[in-house]
Amino acid sequence: MKRYIALLFGLLWCIPVSVSAFGATIVEGNTVVTESSNIYNINPYNPASITGVGEKGDLWFGTASQQYHLSLSHPLYRFNEVYADTVTKQDGQWGVLRWVGVRTFTGQEDWQQVYTTSWQNGNTTLYRLDWEETIPCAGGYATHFDVVTHEEQKTRPYDGISICPGGDAIYLRVMRVKNMNTPQALNEWLAGRLAAGVPVQFFYRLAEPVFEPFSPEESEALEQADFSHVAVFDQAYDEGSSLLAGDNTVTASWPPDWQGFAQAVTEVRVEGTSRGWYFSALKQDQREWIIEAKNEDGDVFTGSIDRYENDFISSRHTSLLLTNPNSDDVLMLKLDLSRFVFPEETVIGSKEETGLPQEAYAPVSLVLPDHLLAVSQAPKIYGANVVTGLGLQTGTLTVDGQEQESALDLTKSRDQELTLGVAEMAKEKKTVRVTAPNEVPEEMTVMLLGDSLVGEGYYSQYLADCFSREGKIVHFLGVGTAGDTHHEGRGGWSAHDYCYEESKYGYTNIFLQDGRFNFSAYMKRQGYTDLDAVVIQLGINDLNLMQDNTPPEIIKNLNTIVRQIHRYDPEIEIYLNTPLLPFGEEETLSARADRLTLAQAMIETYSDRQQEHIHLIPIHAYVDPYLDYKLEEPALDADHLNQQLVVTDETHPAQSGYQKIAEVTYAYLGEGENK
Repeated sequence: MKRYIALLFGLLWCIPVSVSAFGATIVEGNTVVTESSNIYNINPYNPASITGVGEKGDLWFGTASQQYHLSLSHPLYRFNEVYADTVTKQDGQWGVLRWVGVRTFTGQEDWQQVYTTSWQNGNTTLYRLDWEETIPCAGGYATHFDVVTHEEQKTRPYDGISICPGGDAIYLRVMRVKNMNTPQALNEWLAGRLAAGVPVQFFYRLAEPVFEPFSPEESEALEQADFSHVAVFDQAYDEGSSLLAGDNTVTASWPPDWQGFAQAVTEVRVEGTSRGWYFSALKQDQREWIIEAKNEDGDVFTGSIDRYENDFISSRHTSLLLTNPNSDDVLMLKLDLSRFVFPEETVIGSKEETGLPQEAYAPVSLVLPDHLLAVSQAPKIYGANVVTGLGLQTGTLTVDGQEQESALDLTKSRDQELTLGVAEMAKEKKTVRVTAPNEVPEEMTVMLLGDSLVGEGYYSQYLADCFSREGKIVHFLGVGTAGDTHHEGRGGWSAHDYCYEESKYGYTNIFLQDGRFNFSAYMKRQGYTDLDAVVIQLGINDLNLMQDNTPPEIIKNLNTIVRQIHRYDPEIEIYLNTPLLPFGEEETLSARADRLTLAQAMIETYSDRQQEHIHLIPIHAYVDPYLDYKLEEPALDADHLNQQLVVTDETHPAQSGYQKIAEVTYAYLGEGENK
């Protein structure tokens, strides 16, 4: 539980005060990043100002009876609840405990150009700077560059800073259009920024906190201060609280060594057949932090977190799988790595102390609506796409008890009721009615509204081809263009963004009026009138948000969009696509489970609502989880020593995948009442 009590001092601002485990912490740092533009990313053409507490080099604070002055070597900064500079008392001495390191680049650095073949691209120049200390993990802030992981930096076409594995160097990538193509040119630019008063600065996590003591006079003044009337920020652990956020929680009886870790876990999910799971150890080696769990049979499952490929500073989800090479069972974790400091020494857990609750065990289920269309141009549904809860098992479908291959051809079962099952779990069954698609109207006006699956433009073009093939006419509404088609697709956007955000990733939200999604206002502003159908492709990016990311919250935002469309015209047919699943491999298992959970919630919410002009399109079932993705033969280099095909995009399908999405959409457009 956190309690905030404000106290207005004799000056113009308030200082948060807290009580720490090792003494009184009276001031915490803060970091405010203000970009020049909220449309573009931070880069040398769009620098950000980064400010902390005590920007002028000192602090004034006070109690009810006295004010105090403290001198600072530099402002107090903050990354998160764990890593924040603080004014505190340590070993009887008052001072600043710093977690945040600051490096100002002056143009005197010894930058070395990187020539490694696999790190090159035609857009940028890459530089390396050796670091005098060890940076323990990825993440941070920079004034003129995006801070990215080392892996993200590898093929990045834009400016960025990354920390090298081991923490002994950083990489700086600069776009060539800025004419910083040599170390000398880079240093001249850095020196110019410093001289202009807008230096390039990099804020990173220190390997160990550094204590800077105050002067004897300042320390003595603090020692004599009466803090009973100073604002209090209580971070004490509440024994009555749950240690895991979300639905799958553990009890608050975990031992103290595990409490920080437990508070960092935002979700835990076990898939497979075994039970009796518990976290058995937290360990670390030179580059990784290792989490270990065991099941009731004593099988050990492990997962590791690379310090330099995960963000330990920002509050966002990090997904982790705990696996055993001899088992198909898995434990899926979502962690907010900014919430705890990983222990230096191994921490041991037990079944009694760190056991998982029953709610953590995911049931095996078939994620399908009761009615499917047999689409001639996309005839198959894939077991790996519609079964959840099996862990690493692929999910083999059965029809009336007979096992199928990896996919079931629905065109062979038109106008039938099928009893589908899961071969691995014989008791899991579902009755599904299969029918041929209805005839699509001769002419339609359609809007595709969604994320990058719409924004890439292939969706609308392939859908137009479906109409053309059948001799029918389609008109697309939207400000986005793709060939001769239009759409309303925005890469990276979520349903939440459409409902509330003014702008994001370079796109302005033209659906917003007075801070809310307003479809009527949008149609009026654009001068649009007739509209037969809206196809909504949203939800995937919502799952990646730190808030408003649960299926009920996503459904709430989708309902807002649906309601506003029908407020404009209740006769418009609205089609909601279930989330497309990522490429089928072990690394995407957690994302697949999340999307199938959302798909099930959408099935329960939007199925059988044709009379309301609301329809569900289960596109997740129809796209091949392997062959409909972008597979390429890699070039041989130090990073690829064989020519086995690799997937180049786990999220966006290949052209064949987009074609199937369009074909399935076209088939379901015939389900509308208003034809």
